[in-house]
Amino acid sequence: MASKIIWIIAILIAVIIAFWFFLGKTFFPKDIQDITPKDFDIKKQGSFIKIDSIHKGEGKAKFVKSDNEYSLLLENFKVTSGPDLYVYLSKETSIDSKDKLGEFKSLGQLKGNSGNQVYKISEQDIKDYNSVVIWCKRFSALFTSASLK
Repeated sequence: MASKIIWIIAILIAVIIAFWFFLGKTFFPKDIQDITPKDFDIKKQGSFIKIDSIHKGEGKAKFVKSDNEYSLLLENFKVTSGPDLYVYLSKETSIDSKDKLGEFKSLGQLKGNSGNQVYKISEQDIKDYNSVVIWCKRFSALFTSASLK
């Protein structure tokens, strides 16, 4: 009887660890506060949109130049928590469904689902890309986007 209880406890602990490792790190909200450049020129900007009742975003996306460096600034940013979220730049001017992603460039994994975030980009990125997209790679799902003007 005692060995059966030990096995049950061991299995429960393994399940909890697996949940945290595979799902917990991405589903639980993470607030980020990157250091925002102090003085910058806004080259393009737009607001994040609600895609549907589950996938929502808010805040601003800005292409900025500061001290001869270019960045994507996510300001007052918030998005629905999800697994495997990435930041993409798309050449499309408006993205409101996954079918409209078009040609894109990945800036890497999203740092967190809320807060100000900064991603390095090039001057050419400002010319070539018109939208910022938050994309779930695992499920090929669009979480939010911002058209930049």
